[in-house]
Amino acid sequence: MVSQRNTEPRGTLKVTAPTSFGTFHLVPAITDFKALWPEVKVQLALNDRPLDLVEEGLDVGVRVGKLADSSLIARPLASVRPVVCGAPAYFDDHGVPNVPGDLAKHNCLLYTQWIPRGEWLFRGPKGEFSVPVSGNFEASAGDAVRIAAIQGCGLAQLAAYVVGEDLQAGRLRTVLTDYEPDPIPIHAVYPHRRLLSTTVRSFVEFLQARFRHTPCWDKPLAEDVESDQQGSEDDIVSRSEVAA
Repeated sequence: MVSQRNTEPRGTLKVTAPTSFGTFHLVPAITDFKALWPEVKVQLALNDRPLDLVEEGLDVGVRVGKLADSSLIARPLASVRPVVCGAPAYFDDHGVPNVPGDLAKHNCLLYTQWIPRGEWLFRGPKGEFSVPVSGNFEASAGDAVRIAAIQGCGLAQLAAYVVGEDLQAGRLRTVLTDYEPDPIPIHAVYPHRRLLSTTVRSFVEFLQARFRHTPCWDKPLAEDVESDQQGSEDDIVSRSEVAA
């Protein structure tokens, strides 16, 4: 019995993650993990600026983006697509950008933790490139930019996991999908320790299994693209009927 208790996840697990990812996706994962291992107590710190795990005494961090060189151990979880989106009402009033260069004519809502700041990344036939953007609203939290976009204030480039439910509900629509940059990696990181606790190891493995396959935030995007393609086909049919 003592041996079994020593090999089962238990005790306090201190975790940190970006605010939106933590709210929408990590909290549900944590509740499911705790259902399996009820003797684990989780303390979650949400912050869009990466916290120093060692200095803050944290066990596990979720990092979105390219990892800086460090002594942390990294385990891949998934990837996320950066998407440009806006509210249907905004497109009705201001039109739809067809190429990244059209963004100069649009009000772009800036997420200030996005790197590089004041530029949105895209990919074309010759590789990745950036486009300078500007607007009348910026925020340090992705959710704040998301809400401004839903209310028709402008366009936003955000990680798909932030806006997936809004795309599915029709509150937002994606544009410039042919120019999406490379997906952004998501990792679980933890400090290098000689003996990794069972709780940390089990939690990281649980996250890997949960997000290994097509993440739930990509499904609304696929449906959104299919809807746009169907709309284009309907337009072609309509024009053909008019011509006939």
